[in-house]
Amino acid sequence: MNWWHWFLRHFLQEIGATSSSSRAYNFWSGFGSDIAEFAIIGALVQVVRNLNCHEKGCWRLSRHTTASGHRLCKRHIAKPVDELHLHAVHPDHL
Repeated sequence: MNWWHWFLRHFLQEIGATSSSSRAYNFWSGFGSDIAEFAIIGALVQVVRNLNCHEKGCWRLSRHTTASGHRLCKRHIAKPVDELHLHAVHPDHL
């Protein structure tokens, strides 16, 4: 038995594709249960991306919304924001 067959056999056993129980049970109680965890992590990343400041490179949470719908943090709302600056920083959002 070469290394590829050894790896494939152990990989299929880890994800629940081979065992004495049913394949569906092994999958959902093993590797398939991680699908929900990946979805939760993806949702958290999307929430953080949606709520952070729209200034390039700023990871602060936004607290103010401009007239054009851009979200800015307390630090960046203090400086004047014009539409030309927003077009330069976020050309795909406008």
